[in-house]
Amino acid sequence: MLQAAGLVTLRGGGNSLSTPNEIESAKVEVVPVDAAQTATNIQSVDAAIVNNNYATAANLTDEQRIFADDPNSDSSKPYINAFVSRAEDKDNPVYLQLAALYHDPEVEAAIRADLGDTGVFTTNDAADLQATTTQIENDIRATGV
Repeated sequence: MLQAAGLVTLRGGGNSLSTPNEIESAKVEVVPVDAAQTATNIQSVDAAIVNNNYATAANLTDEQRIFADDPNSDSSKPYINAFVSRAEDKDNPVYLQLAALYHDPEVEAAIRADLGDTGVFTTNDAADLQATTTQIENDIRATGV
């Protein structure tokens, strides 16, 4: 997100596993903290990256937002919530029904009531989701962890 906002440049373009050690240049000081602490400590910093669920819980407003990531960008793909199964269960009618229920208007309304209106509901192509998952797996393997 910091790179998308033009505040840092990451070595090699970065990925979802990038750390402050990979910052090549920065217009801000980056201090990593636990995501759950960002909203509660917003008064003690100039700015913070706050996940949607924590921003909603802390009653942060749209007026306090100075940047929002593009939910359709490639850099947002690693953060998509997905319904997944083992290959042999991909056509399981119960699992397919659960995934479909997530897009029911009443369910979406309940999620928005709990997490705010900034979440994006989409139906992504399975092949694209698999490619994103494969890329994340490759990124993890490359870190040697």
